[in-house]
Amino acid sequence: MRETAPVNSSFVSGAKRFGAFMLIGLPAFVLAIGLNAALVEWTPVPVWLAYAFVLWVQVTINFFLARHFVFESTTAHASVRRQYVTFLGGVSIVRGLDWLAYVLMVAAGVFFIAAQLINVVVFSVVRFLFARRVMEGPPNRTR
Repeated sequence: MRETAPVNSSFVSGAKRFGAFMLIGLPAFVLAIGLNAALVEWTPVPVWLAYAFVLWVQVTINFFLARHFVFESTTAHASVRRQYVTFLGGVSIVRGLDWLAYVLMVAAGVFFIAAQLINVVVFSVVRFLFARRVMEGPPNRTR
């Protein structure tokens, strides 16, 4: 009989939290799809500007949901305002890359919703790791 290596409990915990992070992101994602479609299809707002606004709305909703349901955030680490400003600033860089990829894909002929879905897959892990760092602080390495 072959022995299996024990599963790293911190990996399992991280995977569960990543799953929770993705799950709590669904409401904002669904809203973002609908809002983006409405802005692109029914208003004269340029596609690039519509998506920039959609990203801001989505990031704000995700911050508060993740802070409440996924991460062990305390005000001892940083105030909610400070966490939000730090989160918004850092995620803006990630979302800026998201936005650039979206614009380039749409310009290349990719359907705008397909481009949006591709970006969700590509940028989710980076956003999770960054959010965890902002809301929980640096990892505790005193073991």
